[in-house]
Amino acid sequence: MVVSVTLQFQAKPNPNAEDPPPFDFTELQETFLAVDAAEYLEKILAAIRDRRLCGFMTQQAAESPVASGDWIAMTTEDLFASMREEHNKTSRTESNDDS
Repeated sequence: MVVSVTLQFQAKPNPNAEDPPPFDFTELQETFLAVDAAEYLEKILAAIRDRRLCGFMTQQAAESPVASGDWIAMTTEDLFASMREEHNKTSRTESNDDS
């Protein structure tokens, strides 16, 4: 399941602000399993209710491995090795929980 959020800013910058924040980040797209998508949508709705959606989107982008540049420096082989390692850790944890 893909969840996309796009912001369209319709306000004018404050002419009295000396250093207004840039509004260059306007879209967030994540791919989830259906179970995880519901929880993520709840986080988005909470951010909207608290009037902090832009901050939420900026934080999500900063935490994203691609946005922070972690994956860009990896070769394809390194990326697959990292994914296998993470999968193996998860599999071991789930099998220990079942015991």
